[in-house]
Amino acid sequence: MPEVHSSMQRFGENLSIELTVESNLARTEIWPALTEPAQISRWLGHTTIPLDEVGSNYELTYLNGSDHVAKGEVLVASEPDSLVWSWNFNDGVDTVVRFSLSPRENGGTTFHFTHENVPVADAAADAATWHAQFEFLSRWLLDHIALGAHLRERRVELIPQYEREVELVLDPNSKLHEVPVDTDSLPIATTRSSAWA
Repeated sequence: MPEVHSSMQRFGENLSIELTVESNLARTEIWPALTEPAQISRWLGHTTIPLDEVGSNYELTYLNGSDHVAKGEVLVASEPDSLVWSWNFNDGVDTVVRFSLSPRENGGTTFHFTHENVPVADAAADAATWHAQFEFLSRWLLDHIALGAHLRERRVELIPQYEREVELVLDPNSKLHEVPVDTDSLPIATTRSSAWA
């Protein structure tokens, strides 16, 4: 199965987080899971409106029993190519999330996600959260298994790899560039995801 590939770029005091997955699923299979409330509630959170109506304001409550809420507006919706939302998590910093679905030559989809304007202090947890949520999205699309309630546990497992990535972005001269990662000594959960088929 393909992996979740990540990268980060620094823009002043904020980072842009990018996650990419190569999927065997068609864009038309993925799009409804990003936009329809009944499917969004299986992997991301509860909302009452479709998230593909430009100009609509939404409120999304997380699935893991927490009181976390994301609010925003649907800025772009071009089915089945791109979706852009403004994103404000727990009354924090205003950010933007972008979903891009591109057809692959051999079938399937390149799923590209970007979260822009993420404060450095939040970047590792943010990247780990979205990574976990995309694993849950995959399980929903492939097996109709909803795992969103397990976000907290999965995020905790993923945070160390993203803390390292943030450190590398902030300090290009970091000694971490010289230290090979011994993936055999890491718990299996901290390696890149292989969630999507």
